[in-house]
Amino acid sequence: MCDEYGMGRTPTVAGDVYSFGITLLELFTGKSPTDEGFSEKQNIVKWVQSTYLRDLIEFQTVGSPSSQLSQLIGFHCSHYEGREISEQNQMDCLIQVIAIAISCVANSSNKRITIKDALLRLQNARNSLHRLS
Repeated sequence: MCDEYGMGRTPTVAGDVYSFGITLLELFTGKSPTDEGFSEKQNIVKWVQSTYLRDLIEFQTVGSPSSQLSQLIGFHCSHYEGREISEQNQMDCLIQVIAIAISCVANSSNKRITIKDALLRLQNARNSLHRLS
């Protein structure tokens, strides 16, 4: 839950953006915000910012995805509009989407992107995947 909701404030557009970011993280990591694998002080945002992003960066530098990333790559977008997508292009798209999600879940509501900006960035990620396929 975003900080402002925890303080009893009324729902806001920025809170909706936060929720959208959490939904993106759930969809593209396969993890629940309350996953049992998280430690007491960890949540999906902190996990993505540390472990998951580290795995993504490692893939880009080493070229060999972790088993978790391999599962996600194979599941999410191995084909797009009938065309096969290379593993590298899949990872590039995944990194873009995760970056968008992270921009939606900033601690401060003032630092979050707008939902319109999130949509435009997602469309750009889709379009770049389409061009690369």
